[in-house]
Amino acid sequence: MLKLALMLIWTLTGIIGGLAYSPFLPVLVYHFFSVLRPQFMWIYSLDPYVQRDFPWSFLVAIAAIGTSFIWRSAHWIAPNRFKGVDLPRFHVGHACFGAFALWITITYVNARNQAVAEPYFDDYRKIFLMFFITSLVMISVRQAWVLYLSSAVALGYIGYEVNEIYLTSGGYNFIYRQGFCGLDNNGAALLLSMGIPLCIFAWDGIKHWIRWIFPVMALLIIHSILLSYSRGAMLSALLVTPLYFVRARHRKMILIFAGIGLALLPVMAGREIVERFASIGKHEEDGSAASRKTTWAIAFRMAVENPVFGLGIRNSPLYTYDYGADEQGRVIHSTYLQIAADSGFVGLAAYVSIILGGLYSCRCVRHAVAGSITTGTVLAAAGRFAAGENWRVSKTEGLSGHDAELAYSMACGVEGSLISFAFGCMFLSLETFEPFYLVAGLGIQLWSIIQVMQRQQVATV
Repeated sequence: MLKLALMLIWTLTGIIGGLAYSPFLPVLVYHFFSVLRPQFMWIYSLDPYVQRDFPWSFLVAIAAIGTSFIWRSAHWIAPNRFKGVDLPRFHVGHACFGAFALWITITYVNARNQAVAEPYFDDYRKIFLMFFITSLVMISVRQAWVLYLSSAVALGYIGYEVNEIYLTSGGYNFIYRQGFCGLDNNGAALLLSMGIPLCIFAWDGIKHWIRWIFPVMALLIIHSILLSYSRGAMLSALLVTPLYFVRARHRKMILIFAGIGLALLPVMAGREIVERFASIGKHEEDGSAASRKTTWAIAFRMAVENPVFGLGIRNSPLYTYDYGADEQGRVIHSTYLQIAADSGFVGLAAYVSIILGGLYSCRCVRHAVAGSITTGTVLAAAGRFAAGENWRVSKTEGLSGHDAELAYSMACGVEGSLISFAFGCMFLSLETFEPFYLVAGLGIQLWSIIQVMQRQQVATV
């Protein structure tokens, strides 16, 4: 009953809050649902009261779309009523999203079998629509910070549920046996691996004592990943660890965390987990690795033969057996090669540009906060040199204040999360994996918000 009450409160907060307070509220609730998937996690608690397919997210999405349209229209019609509100502008990161959305639509229309492509295109449409709705209504660092924290908390709670089931059921390994919300153990583990940098940099950015919840969440997530036996997710989590020592403000505490983690690792990882991770070096003898290599080669051939439009969204599994796969319907097991086979090299380039756009946006945010050498300062120095004056290049003054500190933490967390996913998705077909687009979109929109702060700083000088 408590879980049903929470679902009702969250849904009503999104719908009523969007109408009465801000269109950002339904956007926040929608993305929280998209990461946590409570209707899946709490399915047996909600079943006695509501149907399994009750449209929780759909209701909130409709509220988000409607209220954002009303709010933006009001701002366009009567801007004088919104004094002090400087709306963020689209930049190259948004253009990357738009280019990918356009090309996915083209390859859906051009698909060899549209019936197969239809459910995946439906997922894409929701992802693209909510990305642009979020870009319209998320206009402050504090809003971005709330969305960032809600995503970290959602992933931390999933880690808690996995551990709670494992400890109270006599060792039932839920994530390994059932995965999470349609994802197998590998996909669920990769989802969780994206939460570790979010939690670490949430801790690094918060000054209140509540910050200590996030390292605990990170430990729960790490143990859940170990329970999944997913070698790709384990590697993805390890790959990001250098960022914590390079980017975090509290590096000494990060070293202490690392020491605690290493000390707990023998307890958290049993013999089977250690053997599973150690088998990475024996990939030649691994049947799953051999199967992936075969499908990767097949996907590359498909992409070479159909370099522009591909075969159509998720149409490649219809033909992998004809190309030499071991069974009918074999998927590619690589997001990059899956997109290349389904949407051509053009679609792959557009997809990669979203990752690069997110990472570039995070870099710009970090530099804006810390100060950096910009193109303008270099050109100004060149002009002074030509005039025989002191041409020494100096960094521009960085943004200051609590919002700037939060923006820095978010940029670092999003950067780590994107890197973790970008590596892990090489081994899984997750082209409609919504949390990735949420995190990338958060980084992209954050740079737009920081640009507003820069314009306001210049205006006050």
